[in-house]
Amino acid sequence: MFEASGGIINFLAILIPTVMGLYYGFRCLFQTDAAIEQWGIGAGSAWMVRFAGVCVGAQNLVYAFVFNNSSWSMGIICLGPK
Repeated sequence: MFEASGGIINFLAILIPTVMGLYYGFRCLFQTDAAIEQWGIGAGSAWMVRFAGVCVGAQNLVYAFVFNNSSWSMGIICLGPK
């Protein structure tokens, strides 16, 4: 897995933001009230916090899938079929 991503530095450069994004998406979706209280924003922002959680969570699920598979998957996702 290290070799497919280009070494340990590139591996960590992909892994750390992916894990952070998955945590942020989880927190926004499933712990909305605690996140709103922690960040000090109004209760009326719950819909937008959940929306941000869906967007970030979905993006990082794709990253986790690509990260878990070979590196050529990223080229297919970014460039699309010919």
